[in-house]
Amino acid sequence: MGVRARTLDCVARAYRVAACLEHAIDAEFALASGQLCTRMLRAFRLFDHLRALKSYLLLAQGDFADALLQTLGPSLSRPASTLYQHNLSAALETAIRASSAQYEDPEILRRLDARSLEFGPGDTGWDTFTLEYRVDSPVNAVLDASAMAGYQLLFHYLWRVPVSYAQLTLARQRLGVGAG
Repeated sequence: MGVRARTLDCVARAYRVAACLEHAIDAEFALASGQLCTRMLRAFRLFDHLRALKSYLLLAQGDFADALLQTLGPSLSRPASTLYQHNLSAALETAIRASSAQYEDPEILRRLDARSLEFGPGDTGWDTFTLEYRVDSPVNAVLDASAMAGYQLLFHYLWRVPVSYAQLTLARQRLGVGAG
């Protein structure tokens, strides 16, 4: 066997070894990814956190959103400087007790927080009120700061919808415009 043949044989074996190594790495990656997903979903309850974000920050749990709106409505019409954390927390607790959220897992509920964002002159509580949902490590690797900021932005938009509806209804009543 000549030098060229031995070289080609060596190269062929190296490619087979590289292909085997690549296959082994792919198999280990698939196994590790599967275990990580299972652990995130089961041990760290990723789906529970996603459901809580949908229910509370995206206002999908309507009775909770209605209770929160009724509890906070009068306070939020006042200047933002008159909002106090303890009042917002108490309103959140009242809304939880007045809705089906009271049956939620306490571990999920403890992650919910009501607070007022920084405000400027002329801002009302409607401009600064927010709900937050806190996640810990390792869930915050999936629901990172950017994702949570997106949920906050959606909450602010969705929170304004019932307020706008109430204001439109009031204006229609004042103008004497019928529903039909």
